[in-house]
Amino acid sequence: MSTSTGYRWITRKRSVHGGEPMIRGTRLPVSPIVSCYKEGMDIAEILEGYPGLTPAQVHEALAYYYDHKEEIEEILAPVDPAEYVAKLGLRLTPEGYLIPAVQGAEA
Repeated sequence: MSTSTGYRWITRKRSVHGGEPMIRGTRLPVSPIVSCYKEGMDIAEILEGYPGLTPAQVHEALAYYYDHKEEIEEILAPVDPAEYVAKLGLRLTPEGYLIPAVQGAEA
């Protein structure tokens, strides 16, 4: 079930992208649109990269970003791979395989 955000084109669904805000009717999160914009792309360039979107959807994604900047910046923040692997309860073997972490085992 989708959760209303108060925006016409922005919604959340807990089972899609962990509940990250996304463009209604798509599975596209707001964060990649914001990332493109922050890298200097204008609306027309973003629409070229996402031809299924309308200008209104892109503008509203950016409006959502400016109204919820801290939330979106957290989504866009770099992730330390080692921390992410540990958060998932895994560890990386010397051969490069991800396996379940075992308490007391060395990484």
